[in-house]
Amino acid sequence: MTHPEKKKHSPRPRPVPPPRLTYEQQLARAVAERSKALLHLGEAQDALRAEVAPNGIAHSAYYAMHHCAIAVLLVNGGVDRSGDVPGSHQLVIDKFSELARDIEGLSECAVSLRQVQSDRIVADYELARSVSMAEAGSAVEQAKTFVKECEARWPELKQ
Repeated sequence: MTHPEKKKHSPRPRPVPPPRLTYEQQLARAVAERSKALLHLGEAQDALRAEVAPNGIAHSAYYAMHHCAIAVLLVNGGVDRSGDVPGSHQLVIDKFSELARDIEGLSECAVSLRQVQSDRIVADYELARSVSMAEAGSAVEQAKTFVKECEARWPELKQ
């Protein structure tokens, strides 16, 4: 028994990769990410002073650190061929941790980023547990230290 010939499909064209970001583009985006980090940090501090919304405080503290970590990765060349930083939270944390490993005194920031991310996950997703005001206060302190350390090591973020 013979089988009919298989239809041959023309190969799909490969998607064209995005052009690599210039350093100026990376720096502009990094400065914007730092601004977003400061916005989240300010919101977390305001809520902490008012002693309201510990889950919201933990959420904002984490996002302050997340946006600051993206800014740092951008001024250090990004993480992919395009020189950008993909949106995966875990990838940002992993790449920041790799970078921090090589810079004296910054490894504590990578540990803090992971800890505050855990608080954010509790705040945003856990049904049986919430973040306490004490945990929220700790998250804000860690976020303040994180942003301060990053700004001290990469002053170009302050443009």
